[in-house]
Amino acid sequence: MLARRLLVFVAILMGLTALAAGLAAPRGPGRAGTAQGPLLGTPVRPASPLVERTVDLAEPRTVDVAQGEELRLTVHGDELDAVELVGLDQLQPIAPETPAVFDVLADTPGSYPIRLLESGRQAGRLRVNPAAG
Repeated sequence: MLARRLLVFVAILMGLTALAAGLAAPRGPGRAGTAQGPLLGTPVRPASPLVERTVDLAEPRTVDVAQGEELRLTVHGDELDAVELVGLDQLQPIAPETPAVFDVLADTPGSYPIRLLESGRQAGRLRVNPAAG
């Protein structure tokens, strides 16, 4: 009798847990400007506009951004390797049909090499300029 009550209690708890999980807002990789704020349905805007830049391994170049900007850096190439933002502890795979994509908050001024991990070849440089003001 006690075992039956315990099983019913556990089944009710599992049902409530499943219901709560189904009603909760999904978590995971969000899109800029679509995160939910303190009030349900209130969009949260990014602190600064998203800056998008592209680098190609065939033509290394320097990418300039201002301190505090949100950067989406896309690195295209024809190699199978990994791209590293040296000094920012960011690493992404790259393949001929799949570019490496980095989402970076440029919060520390400096110059950061963009380098292929296996070959050691430099693909460019990310330069974060101090904020004006």
